[in-house]
Amino acid sequence: MRDTPKIRELDALRGIAIALVYCFHAYGDIGRCGYRWDAPPPGFQLVAEGHTGVSLFFVLSAFLLSRPLFTGPARVARMDWREFYRRRVRRIMPLYTVAVLATTAFCAQRPADLLRALPHLTFLASWGPWNLLMVPYPPEIVSIASPWWSLRAEVQFYLLLPLVALALRSLAGTVVLIAAATAVYGVFVASLFRPVDFSIIWSATGSVIGRGPVFAAGIVVAWLVQRHGAAVRGALARLGGWGCSLLLVAALAGLVRLLAWTETTTALARDLPPLVAWHALEGGLWAAVLLLVVAAPLRGKAVVVNRAWVWLGDRSYSIYLLHAPILYVGMHALRTHGPHGFGAVAAAIVALTVVTLAASSFTWAWIEQPFLTRRPRPADAPPTYAAAVSPAAPPSRRRSE
Repeated sequence: MRDTPKIRELDALRGIAIALVYCFHAYGDIGRCGYRWDAPPPGFQLVAEGHTGVSLFFVLSAFLLSRPLFTGPARVARMDWREFYRRRVRRIMPLYTVAVLATTAFCAQRPADLLRALPHLTFLASWGPWNLLMVPYPPEIVSIASPWWSLRAEVQFYLLLPLVALALRSLAGTVVLIAAATAVYGVFVASLFRPVDFSIIWSATGSVIGRGPVFAAGIVVAWLVQRHGAAVRGALARLGGWGCSLLLVAALAGLVRLLAWTETTTALARDLPPLVAWHALEGGLWAAVLLLVVAAPLRGKAVVVNRAWVWLGDRSYSIYLLHAPILYVGMHALRTHGPHGFGAVAAAIVALTVVTLAASSFTWAWIEQPFLTRRPRPADAPPTYAAAVSPAAPPSRRRSE
């Protein structure tokens, strides 16, 4: 499969992921206004538990960034990690810095409160002594900054990638990597350690440790597509369009069933050991969806890959960082001063969605895009890590993911 269509498919899946996350938070705000479905329609779990979109983001990120690791030892050895990290910084830090500083200023009650931005900007929030800068924190931060935890997990994954690349250069290294990762995750899930501070284990659930299997699922898909792409596409082609489409529906049905289970327990219980292991199954199901979308001859593929999803996918990072504060401010004003009733709540959600999309389009164009513009490299320079991701894509479509 050519790189350009594949990038389009990844953009579309990002659009689906951010739609799930947005619907999850919007549905939560509707619930806080006293409106919830007692008997939701089939499949509604993808909305009510749309936090699963974050796991889809993790799978997509791991897939895209680990693909170059399977291009051969010689090319992997020549990867420019400094360029990779420069691109990562340009990708996430400009808008994230604006969001953190603006949120901290909004919540600050005295000048010293501005120090609370520091652990977030360094991705150390909630770990060890950094807690001293965060407690007590205004309750607004819980809603406004709720998406920030996933960026900490992403950054941890970036830092581990060179080690993963080194291990994957040999069979022995790969075995050691898999064994070590399995052992660490097994110890974590089995609760074989008892940390003094509860915040440490809670932070670990949202770290690369607790979400390790989700990232690993994306790496496995990258290995299948990069090393065995022809065989995988041939096997899926033999199933036919309808057969592959049924597999996609089955994977989504499995996700719905899994998310229905999560509704029977609290977020605190399901994201602590040992129940936190449910994310491993969640990541595997999203990985199956990803593999089918990028490699299978799906019938009705336009339902998943189309201009609307791609448009959302392009702006997904801006939407991800902006939607929570916009929803919080708007719905708080409605609950405090606005008219009541389901019609008013529904109208507010629609209006806030429009505001979110408009604001995200602005930050995407004026904050994200200027930092993502590639500078031309000398023709004789060795290939960088990022260039290995989509070597055939035209410059205007290359993404810095």
